[in-house]
Amino acid sequence: MNWPVALAHPVTRGILAAVAAVLVIATIIIAVLGITGKVSPALRKELWLRLGSWLVLLPLMLGPVVAGRAYTIAAVTILGLLCLREYDRATGLFREPLITGVIAFCILVVNFASLDHWYGFFVALWPLSVGLITIASIPSDRPKGYIQRTGLGIFAYMLFGAGLAHLGFMANDPNYRPFVLLLITAAMPMMSVSRAGLHHEADLFSGPIGLQEHGMWPLAALVLFTTIGAPLVTVLGNIYVLLGLRQANPPRHLRVLFGMLTHLRPWSMIEVYLLGVFVAYTKLGALVRIDIGVGLYALAGLLLTMIVADAVSDPQAVWEAMDRRGLTRWRADTPGPRAVGCHTCGLVGRPVAGGRCRRCYGRLHARKPDSVTRTWALLLGAAVLYIPANVYPVLSVIQLGAGQPSTILGGAKELLDGGMWPLAALVFFASVAVPMLKLVGLIVLLLGVQHGWTGRLRGRTVLYRIVRWIGRWSMIDIFMESILVALVQFGGLVTIDPGWGAVAFAGVVILTMFAAESFDPRLMWDAAGERSRLTGPDAVATPAGPRHGTYGDATA
Repeated sequence: MNWPVALAHPVTRGILAAVAAVLVIATIIIAVLGITGKVSPALRKELWLRLGSWLVLLPLMLGPVVAGRAYTIAAVTILGLLCLREYDRATGLFREPLITGVIAFCILVVNFASLDHWYGFFVALWPLSVGLITIASIPSDRPKGYIQRTGLGIFAYMLFGAGLAHLGFMANDPNYRPFVLLLITAAMPMMSVSRAGLHHEADLFSGPIGLQEHGMWPLAALVLFTTIGAPLVTVLGNIYVLLGLRQANPPRHLRVLFGMLTHLRPWSMIEVYLLGVFVAYTKLGALVRIDIGVGLYALAGLLLTMIVADAVSDPQAVWEAMDRRGLTRWRADTPGPRAVGCHTCGLVGRPVAGGRCRRCYGRLHARKPDSVTRTWALLLGAAVLYIPANVYPVLSVIQLGAGQPSTILGGAKELLDGGMWPLAALVFFASVAVPMLKLVGLIVLLLGVQHGWTGRLRGRTVLYRIVRWIGRWSMIDIFMESILVALVQFGGLVTIDPGWGAVAFAGVVILTMFAAESFDPRLMWDAAGERSRLTGPDAVATPAGPRHGTYGDATA
């Protein structure tokens, strides 16, 4: 195995480093708890056994992926055969050795096609295998139960043959490791809880599914988009762009795709979701027994990787590479008075036909159209929703038939009463203080534009940047609720149900994020410059060109 090649991609290094760090930290914590006598001997033994099981399972799952394509395909083959064995025992298909043997043979053949990188044969094996399984049951001459036997066989091949083989076939791509590790993150359980012999597991999909089952489909769609959709598209889109630039003739749509990824990045909220998981973990401690799954470790690795990738990546270098490869209409010219700065790629220049950027083909504006009006509309909508978001309950905990709804402030108070004041401060800040800061901050910025305030322009610009950056962190409560609703469903023992206050609160978060994006901070400087020019000789420099026109100065 070539280790430099295996660890070349930053996503792979980040995930493996995060998993290793979590295991080391867990070892230290268990050792300290044992030495200080904070846990009983029985609990200490159980913790060591769980840690030991993960020390065995994680290398078995991640090792083949890192080792190389042949090891990955071999691991997928063995996994498919083992899953088939358990499937046969669960469904009774083991009583049909001919059908089981044909399925196992088809699994081996389809993985051989993956190993040989024979895509045509790989695709053709799906109908061929289905036909072979259908024929295999005919010689026994037992019409009764034929459809059931054949259906179980075909379904087994769909799952453990054709389905898993696609995971192995991905290993033929040189950059397969990050994507396969991302799939492991999404598919493996992050957390499991148990009480009175009942057991529930949660992965990334469990939260949206649980919310949808309670009729909260807007909330389910939002959680699904911000925790799975946006991160997945961001990771795959960036890999696609970077691989496309390595081709002899890169496709021209790369510039449009990369521009879309720039606007999508703020909606990828893995780091906020992990904080929500942490808050949910502390709330669950008094209700159920909790176990951490490999999916949570992989998710932490994915977060670390995305942070490292953001730190080392240079979007401007990608745009310049597109310029050199001839994907854009960029040319080295001196910006004139009609030049406009692009919000997406940062290019300052004259627009092409239709008022679009030469480089990324995004629409250009000297100032955002109707910025003040749109921001006021979104802000008023958020202010209206802020009242029910704090009055109506966000969730209800029902234990042994008794319980009461809990509001956002009530949840922070419960953490404070439980002695967890740092966590209570975090929840209060993210769920109460931050939305209020966004509302008040944007109102101050809008009033400054409309009244032409000339003081503290730089301070108000910094305030705008803070409001724009901090808005997404209010989603902690929403993510926490999605996890609690998915895990704590134990019938009459204990159940957690979502409340409509959470929908209103999510509306506040989304509307304030859109309001921050629609506000144009350059209008503050325009308004201050116009007022100073009219009131005295100490004028503030105003950009040349029309204030609300289509084109503006190169500094716009």
